[in-house]
Amino acid sequence: MPKNTFYNLPPEKREKIYEALREEFNSNPFNKASVKDIVENLNISRGSFYQYFEDLEESYFTILLKETTDIHSLFIEILKNENFDLCQSLEKFGDRISKLIFDERRYTLYKYRFLYWNEDLEKRWIEFYKKQGMECKHHSKNCIDNIGINYEKINFIKAVIHNIIKRTFQENFSKETFLIKYNQYINWIIKGVD
Repeated sequence: MPKNTFYNLPPEKREKIYEALREEFNSNPFNKASVKDIVENLNISRGSFYQYFEDLEESYFTILLKETTDIHSLFIEILKNENFDLCQSLEKFGDRISKLIFDERRYTLYKYRFLYWNEDLEKRWIEFYKKQGMECKHHSKNCIDNIGINYEKINFIKAVIHNIIKRTFQENFSKETFLIKYNQYINWIIKGVD
């Protein structure tokens, strides 16, 4: 969670910092990003950066929280809106995901997250998320069980969807190709693979 000094900045200065973070993390995956480049872009000292953020990771998580949508929470939201109809929810989910990941301003943030995210980042992301006063309900077996869908089934579906999103970035699929493949995968989930 950014430090109070960050939130006490005038809105235009905070926005300038957000813009520098967007630029850095749209230009580099987390493992290649640097505080040096961010502070040079902002024309501030390293010390100033550390008055706002604990470390580079916290600045990364801050921009992810601001700029991206948690797709797991989005799926649960769609599922609830569709009265827990899994088939209908999966169809709507594909359209919503395609709009999110192919948004020009956020495409690279999603790309780097799906291609370079690892288990350690995931654990620290969950901690960061909780510090923001949010719950990572999509990670909770109890949450999934409470909505009446088998947890293992959801994990299987999640793995399939993560795979198609990752392939989208690895193979540079267009939005149309993503939707064709997504719908094909969902059809296999629902009707089975011949």
